Amino acid sequence: MLSIALGNAADAVCYCLGEVRELSATMTVRPTSVTIAETGESRPMIAADQVGVTGLLEGGAALSIHYRGGRPALEVLPVPERYRCSPPQGPGPSTNVAQSYARFARDYREGTHLCPTFDDALTRHRLPHAIETAAPTGHRQTLGRSGEAEDNP
Repeated sequence: MLSIALGNAADAVCYCLGEVRELSATMTVRPTSVTIAETGESRPMIAADQVGVTGLLEGGAALSIHYRGGRPALEVLPVPERYRCSPPQGPGPSTNVAQSYARFARDYREGTHLCPTFDDALTRHRLPHAIETAAPTGHRQTLGRSGEAEDNP
């Protein structure tokens, strides 16, 4: 949940509002067990299903995130044509893959920066790492562009 679900949501927030400069976090496991749908078997729940984050963005704005596991009640929204780089491929991940390749090709041909780079991935992975570090220690984390999160007790 932390690296994929929260990471993808944070990616959109950071893209629109700027990167996270510093944060404090809390994580907890609410249910004590989980049932495997295919077998009906019950197993202990070991992954955090609640994440709370407070902090500051690079521009100084306050940030507050509460992310919880479970099934969200979301609906698919239509994407306006002006945002498409490739023809629609139908529902599902194939459209996203086609968009990514179209953006990569444009970046290569025209020198633009529409497609994420490895540097972008490194920046994005700093946030979940800082949350994982802050939650058990209670220490505020400062995120820098040059390396790992810094511990601020």
